[in-house]
Amino acid sequence: MTTSHLEATPRLARLLNTLGRRLRVLLAVRGVGTLLAAIGGWVAFMFLADYVLRVPSAIRVLHVGVLVGLIAWVGWRALLRPLRRVPGEEGLSLLLERRHPELRQVLISAVQFQRAGDRLDPRSAPLVERVLERAEESAARLDAAEVTDTREARDRALLGVFAVAVVLSFALWQPGLTRIFLNHAVLGSEPWPKRTELVLELPGLGPGARLSEEGSVRRLLLARGSDLALAVRANGVVPGVVTLHVDSERIELTRSAGPVFRTVLRSLDSPVTVWATGGDDLEGTGRLVIEVLQPPDVAGIAMEVEPPAYTGLAPTTRFDQDVEVPAGSRVRVHVLALAGGSVGGEVDASSLTGFARILPSDERIELVPAPYPAREGDGSPEMPGRRAFRFELTVDDPTSFRIELADGTGLENPDPGLHWIRVRRDRAPELTVLAPARSEFTAVEGGAIPLRVRVRDDYGIGEVRLSVARTSDPEGPVEILREAFRLVPLAEPGGESGRSALALRLMEVSELGTDAQPVEVDQRYLFELVASDRREPTANESKAPAIRARIVAPEELLRRMQERLARARLDALELSDLQRQKRDRVEELVGALDSDDAPQSGSEAVSLAAALSGQRRVLGDAETLVRALASTAEDILYARLDENGAPLLDRYDALVSRNAELSFDAEPWRVLSREMASGALPTSGFAANLCRLVGMGIAITDGPASTAARELDAAERALEPTERLDALMRAAESQTASLEAIDALLDELAEWDNFQNVLSLTRDLVNRQKALRERTQRFAAEK
Repeated sequence: MTTSHLEATPRLARLLNTLGRRLRVLLAVRGVGTLLAAIGGWVAFMFLADYVLRVPSAIRVLHVGVLVGLIAWVGWRALLRPLRRVPGEEGLSLLLERRHPELRQVLISAVQFQRAGDRLDPRSAPLVERVLERAEESAARLDAAEVTDTREARDRALLGVFAVAVVLSFALWQPGLTRIFLNHAVLGSEPWPKRTELVLELPGLGPGARLSEEGSVRRLLLARGSDLALAVRANGVVPGVVTLHVDSERIELTRSAGPVFRTVLRSLDSPVTVWATGGDDLEGTGRLVIEVLQPPDVAGIAMEVEPPAYTGLAPTTRFDQDVEVPAGSRVRVHVLALAGGSVGGEVDASSLTGFARILPSDERIELVPAPYPAREGDGSPEMPGRRAFRFELTVDDPTSFRIELADGTGLENPDPGLHWIRVRRDRAPELTVLAPARSEFTAVEGGAIPLRVRVRDDYGIGEVRLSVARTSDPEGPVEILREAFRLVPLAEPGGESGRSALALRLMEVSELGTDAQPVEVDQRYLFELVASDRREPTANESKAPAIRARIVAPEELLRRMQERLARARLDALELSDLQRQKRDRVEELVGALDSDDAPQSGSEAVSLAAALSGQRRVLGDAETLVRALASTAEDILYARLDENGAPLLDRYDALVSRNAELSFDAEPWRVLSREMASGALPTSGFAANLCRLVGMGIAITDGPASTAARELDAAERALEPTERLDALMRAAESQTASLEAIDALLDELAEWDNFQNVLSLTRDLVNRQKALRERTQRFAAEK
């Protein structure tokens, strides 16, 4: 741009020249930066597309063409065209005027006046002169940098420099990749290096497998039915999915840990070829050719079990199953092995060998050739292609084993089965104390102590020992006696004997004393019961809970008996009231059913169920009362406080000794009641009276109370109204009879209470008279 016609305003001319040069420099910097950024971006895109996507040559040609076109278009649009459109003197003056509107277009006017020259009217010369002076003065104050903005040009330049720096940095960092890229840019064919390289691995390959290599092909010989673990390791870029080719089948594998892809081919039974592809490794791994052979296998397992002699068990043989044996048993394991070889080829069993791997100790026991036992009714199991072995072991703990076989080629049986020998421990004997019924009881001088213990053991009982110690001595416990019980064998449900027994002993209280220390009131004793079995070499022992006894005076025992009978009388009163209420309810049902206003079937069923439940409660309370009376009578019998009660005690002890259960048995009391009624046993004395009370209670539970419950149950199950009504009427009659029997029992208990009161008063008078006589004798002796 020339400003030679602006001779009258040299400052303005310099200002406009400076502004023009500044604009052209900024436009050039902006255009070059834009062009470099576009070239760098497209070159980066070309590289990534070619490197990542492996584009074909045609696409590469297209990319180069786009690069050339991009350079031309961006060079014209961002560089050449803006430079050609830089404004002239008027335009530059207008830029300054817009920045400084206070000049009032003096700059543009000065430029135009000087360009007009002689064409101006001479009469306007003074005005033009003043405009030019003002323009010159203003140009001296103005700066060209105020008009231009350098930020955009600077940003474009930095972007271009950054793009070039990135491209050059990558080229210096990866010269090999840069060289291949430039080769592709000029339509070369040099291949890219693989980002992913796959390697097929065989982790955990069994010792029976045989692997060989022929160039890039590996051959693997496996036993038929084997599982083969495969691992594909990805070196370099790890793809998301690897494809495993198994002949024509494809299996997609996902990453399991790190760069490794794992899978397992299950139960291979035919030859296959395996390789893997993934990522940019399109050729994949080398081929793995798997050939399948028929392996040796276990055709049968037989276990001969010889239990320890002390168990009394006979030897047994079990085929093809796990066994449970007593601890210490000798087990002979027979193995029938089936030879392998090529599928469909000749089978040779003579080369078979093997061992048993014992778990969890991981001990190995070699298999020894031995005949295989024959099943009953079967022929010899040994035939061509089979061979029998045996090994032995003594089992004290639960044991498992695997049979591992191998043939002459080294082929092993795949996945040997796990066989178990479970051990049944010899448990210690189980003791149940049947009598005394309580762990703490009282006894009197001259009485007897019943000892009945039920003992059970899994293989046989050795002995049951009793030891008694006196614990009331100040010096500490003193052992009184130690002896073995007499054992009465009990029949088992399976017919086996010797595994259950009753230990019986009727001990006299006098046996608890010694010559130096006879039995006295308030002495205390500890009974300990120990049972042992027949286990060898050391017997198992178990101990029953300790039993404690205290010697009391007969008067204290009678007082306790009186208190227990008083409680029994109160229980009988409550039982009578309860039976009366239940009878009244049943009679109401009978009246309702017999009337015209019969209840609906739903409410009737509820009422019958409530009546039956109530009568069963009566029966349960009656049985509880019978047990309380029987306990009191048993204590009196064994205390021998009644001289006439000896036959009753002998008979009762003989009857109760047959009971091996811990629950209450009413049968001995039924027998006593019948024999007392027949005159076979005495009926006089308070011991006989107590037995009669027990018999009356049993007559209630066995008789009308039970009958009433059965009739109410029949009424509830009856379908016809007449049947229901008849059953209810019979139930009411039985309840009335039960109530009468309870009232009779109450009368007996009331008479017994009166008798005991008179007996207590008489005993007090006798004791007072005895004390008065002793005081009189001492007074006379002192005189």
